[in-house]
Amino acid sequence: MFRLPLIPNIMGPKMNEMIVLGKIARWEKVKALVLDSVSSPITKRVYNMALNEFMAWFQQAPRPGFTKATVSAWRVSLEERRLGSSSIIIRMSAIRKLAAEAADRGIRVNAVSPGVIPTPGYHTSLGMSEQQQNDYIQSVTPAIPLGRTGTPDEIAKAVAFLASDESSYITGSGLFVDGGLGQI
Repeated sequence: MFRLPLIPNIMGPKMNEMIVLGKIARWEKVKALVLDSVSSPITKRVYNMALNEFMAWFQQAPRPGFTKATVSAWRVSLEERRLGSSSIIIRMSAIRKLAAEAADRGIRVNAVSPGVIPTPGYHTSLGMSEQQQNDYIQSVTPAIPLGRTGTPDEIAKAVAFLASDESSYITGSGLFVDGGLGQI
């Protein structure tokens, strides 16, 4: 079984570059499988372009791996570029083919959907002041069935489980680690 290593991305873009560089050879092999499965030369060229675009985008920022969330973020980035619907459809088709080839090779694809997890990202990515972060947490906490926000460690444990052999029969799933917020 072909398995991508679980490498936590705790060091930002530089760590992501190292992770991606270590996966490029495997990426090229899986991409070749996708392209070999397509008979039309035109479709093959378009898929090659789409897969190269995806990999370039994937390397630009820390990503959790090849998950449904990553594919959704890719689609959003395509829409933000104001590409036509047919351009987006062909690109997404290439990514779906990639996912199918991954499954045929024993690569499991799952997603973790974290709930409210206070991290430094509230300041850096969302631009919230400490007061805004505290106000947000106070306003949302009563709606969380477990009555509290989560921790990065709780998310890490869920990811570790999905990457472990204990979850060997789980693929194509989304695990909500949100204290029950998404279920109400």
